[in-house]
Amino acid sequence: MVGQSGGDPPPIQSPSMITRTLARLRPGHLRALAVVALIANAVAVFLPNPPSVPAFPNEDKVVHVLLFGVPTFLGLLGGWRARILLPLLCAYAVSTEVIQGTLESATRSASVGDLAADTVGIALAWFAAGRVLRHTEE
Repeated sequence: MVGQSGGDPPPIQSPSMITRTLARLRPGHLRALAVVALIANAVAVFLPNPPSVPAFPNEDKVVHVLLFGVPTFLGLLGGWRARILLPLLCAYAVSTEVIQGTLESATRSASVGDLAADTVGIALAWFAAGRVLRHTEE
């Protein structure tokens, strides 16, 4: 992802505003954003979850996809290796569910559905990051 002019990202030809914006960010910035996203993930996953009415069906699963997809996407664009990052995030997803299952909490419990949504988020982010990186290399 690093261009030939002193570490600047290479220009891209994609018309996507998101792709153009991401191409302007340096890998270190993307990695820092990935760390912030992981911290937000930990806060969302481990803080007590007050009972609430979902805004739409399967809202919880969509949130899980995003909680794991966003840091995966940013980390891969920031240069973290997929063969290391993906297994680590999958192990983290499993551990969050195990921990939630062992905590005595009225608002948290282990869920295979949540684990599946976490894994889907990681996989979708891996696919999307690959597409963005291919566009930046052209």
